[in-house]
Amino acid sequence: MSITFEKESNEIYEQHYEGFCQENIEDEITLPDYCPEIIKICKTSARVYVTETRIIEKQCIIRGKISFTVLYSSSIANKIRSFIHQKEFTHTFMMEEECDNPQIRVKIVPEYVNSKALSRKKITFKSIISIAVKVCCKKTTENLKCIEKNHICQNKKTIKSTDTISFCEKNVTISDEIYIDKHFPDIEEIIMTKGILKIVDKKSLQNKIIIKGNVELNILYNSSDSDDIIVYKCDMPCGQIIDIEGASDELESVVEGDINDISFELFDDETGETRILKADINLNLKCEIMKNREMEILCDIFSYNSEIDCKYKKLHNEYIHSKINEIKNLQADISFDNRIEKISYIYGESKIEKVKIENNNILINGSVDVSVIYISSENTVEVQSKNIPFEHMIIVDNCKNLSRLRANSKVVNISFSIVSDNKINCMLDISIEGYIYCGNKYKVLCDAEELSDVGITEKHSMVLYFAQKNEKIWDIAKKFKADKDNIIRYNNLSKDIIDADNMIVIPVN
Repeated sequence: MSITFEKESNEIYEQHYEGFCQENIEDEITLPDYCPEIIKICKTSARVYVTETRIIEKQCIIRGKISFTVLYSSSIANKIRSFIHQKEFTHTFMMEEECDNPQIRVKIVPEYVNSKALSRKKITFKSIISIAVKVCCKKTTENLKCIEKNHICQNKKTIKSTDTISFCEKNVTISDEIYIDKHFPDIEEIIMTKGILKIVDKKSLQNKIIIKGNVELNILYNSSDSDDIIVYKCDMPCGQIIDIEGASDELESVVEGDINDISFELFDDETGETRILKADINLNLKCEIMKNREMEILCDIFSYNSEIDCKYKKLHNEYIHSKINEIKNLQADISFDNRIEKISYIYGESKIEKVKIENNNILINGSVDVSVIYISSENTVEVQSKNIPFEHMIIVDNCKNLSRLRANSKVVNISFSIVSDNKINCMLDISIEGYIYCGNKYKVLCDAEELSDVGITEKHSMVLYFAQKNEKIWDIAKKFKADKDNIIRYNNLSKDIIDADNMIVIPVN
């Protein structure tokens, strides 16, 4: 009786292309008339985000914006002013082959940011950004299955797997009017705004994800009633419905979000004071629908009384081991160039720089850029920055074969205490959120054909074999066309691998 094989088809998203580049961005602008003249540039920062991704034949086109924010001391009453300048960029990656049903994932990081005042009204910007892109395509894979017959020995494994059903990245804008409370001075000029997006809840429906969250917003502004920098804190609710193929309450959904850009307009209230601020916040939302499942794969096969021609392929599978949501507490001293009279505002931006897996634990290296706006003893407003490195260990329990960590970090709380006239102790809470993935590599049977009995050697009822340490019982059984379970039972073995060099007895059919 011949051996019958059949193939099972599965749809998966497989990586089609991976690219990386660095882009130099330079620009020169003249401040508009309403901006006061520049005395000194205190700090320059940049935020980069993607506005469009598109694939045309073999071209992967990435369009985005870089938003420069410059803090500078002005010629008017020695106050800190800010100016935001945006510049668009486009980069095209050339793929070797065309792609059907693509999913595009892009990560852009500013590696270097600087600005220089060419005159009291002219600024030149320079930046280097890194662009990493991955393109995945939906493909159909076939796994071989054998309809069991007599005299057949199969090596099967049941593995965990996480399949990406669909992925989408969307930029959305939320708008709201913020009224500055009467306990605060009215607004003369906005210096800058800082926000943190917090996703509170998500729910998957038929091909939709409902996202609920809020943006914690800090507004720094100058007032005509005070020489101090005023900080106003408020929350903006955020609710979005994202269309994404395959979403349902039975599948795992991952939602990540960040703030791309914040713009605003000022209006007077009924008393003529500037207390109404219309804020437009551009958010970047990434949604992924995944299917966690267990699947049986056929790794190898042989017959006791015939030869089988086998063909194999490599399979790498990953599955989500656990979700992480941890707070890293960090302290560091910051020394200033001159004596501190008053600290007006302090903020920090965090990033993960390196992830290392050691002994099934995860070691994260990152840093926080802390900026302090303060009034010096000379009654001048200054800005000072410091980069504070940090290291965090995540201990993973009940885990084998850690594969990777997908995570991001952000500063959720920051405070300080004054140590001396020119030193403060900064205390930060850094939120680290993400997913831990585990994975394995397998040799999987992808095709097989039964051959004739030609070449089969004569079999004996018992064979003595000198097995070597770490040799697999399955390989020995296949070599002698014996039953693996019988070898384990006859030799009182407890594992599928030989512990030490030893002579074993092989009962053959």
